[in-house]
Amino acid sequence: MAEPRKFSTAVELVARVDKVPSLPKAALHILEVLQAKSSNAASVAKALELDPPIAARLLRLANSGAYARGSKVSGVAAAVARVGLNETRGLVISASITEGLAVKPTAHIVSFQLHSVVCAAATSLIAAKSGVLRVTRDNPYFTSALLHDIGLLALAHFSPIALVEVVDFAVANKSPLADIERIAMGYSHAEVGALLLQRWRLSQLEIDACRWHHDLLVAPPSAGPVPALVHLADVLARDALGGDTLAALVPELEPRALEVLQLAPEALPALRQEVALAAEPARAMAAAYFVHD
Repeated sequence: MAEPRKFSTAVELVARVDKVPSLPKAALHILEVLQAKSSNAASVAKALELDPPIAARLLRLANSGAYARGSKVSGVAAAVARVGLNETRGLVISASITEGLAVKPTAHIVSFQLHSVVCAAATSLIAAKSGVLRVTRDNPYFTSALLHDIGLLALAHFSPIALVEVVDFAVANKSPLADIERIAMGYSHAEVGALLLQRWRLSQLEIDACRWHHDLLVAPPSAGPVPALVHLADVLARDALGGDTLAALVPELEPRALEVLQLAPEALPALRQEVALAAEPARAMAAAYFVHD
């Protein structure tokens, strides 16, 4: 196999990440309220109402096919209650990042973003069958999966031509995208994403999930089971959506993931069916989480 053209180095990457804008003050305020132990739908809604575009996106999400159950909601507090605190947090972060990076919605980017939302939805389905993950109504793993490929948005922002060429090379050669990225750039989108999440001061759980979901065999024990969860969700979302781009983006299932999650291989067919059913509502979710105005 011929090698892809080389574009940059890891040293250049660090310099570029340092220039990425911080999250907006309004978004940071909403995140602070969400992280408070006393947070509830009313307190979060009050913070969201100071940022009308984000509030509008939340209402769009709450009334989408993924969440709507009969009547529509018109109030922000009701939208928060319907969607959930962790999902609201994911929306605030993903919408802010999309605006901050100002990435053009190419076919590759739209495909990646839809994949991320299906991956996030899959985490609760997997957690329910895992022997090591806690299951709650407000999915604590949602944002980790939603942001696991955020490094691709950053690469699209830094080097859009390079990203297209690298993705096309991976698709043409049926090679895992992360492997081609390391050859062409000296780093993978997972490493880029982890650096960005660290810069934006997100949780260590989210940083570790982003950094290690393609590298389970070398992940430190401190990373815990969430990288394995995101890795499996990644694979199931790929299978649910199909397409050459996603086939290149996501490598094959690493058996270590099942060991970490205490899942029997026999559980996979049922999980694949459940994630496939979740994929269609996720299309409406993606329009809210990663909308490009």
